[in-house]
Amino acid sequence: MNEGVLAEQCVGQELLTALTNSPDRGLYYWLRDKKSANAEVDFVVSHGGTIIPVEVKAGRSGALKSLHQLVHQKHLPFAVRFDLNPPSEQMVDVRIMPHGGASSIAAPVSVSYRLISLPLYFVGELPRLVSQLGG
Repeated sequence: MNEGVLAEQCVGQELLTALTNSPDRGLYYWLRDKKSANAEVDFVVSHGGTIIPVEVKAGRSGALKSLHQLVHQKHLPFAVRFDLNPPSEQMVDVRIMPHGGASSIAAPVSVSYRLISLPLYFVGELPRLVSQLGG
């Protein structure tokens, strides 16, 4: 019942430990609070000047709609997802409504970014992986 909250709590604590030596140490989250179009990304961290959106899933799957919105809005090249799957990397190409709504004025936009998926136990390796990615 509370698996998602526990997974987020564990990942948050591990992120703080992993970023101990980073001058940008801090955990933040992203929230877009709009009428009937809310979006939230679990964590946003900075490492070496690189902004990293982090989504946590307690299971093996889950939608990433909020992550797509943040990546689009902030023009981020990659994002990280922690879940129960083996490590993987993929290019995400999706079409979203730019403000999350179904307004007849807004047209869908394309969003492309690299998604790094890591197992929950791999949180401590995030700074090393981001450094290898050039961040």
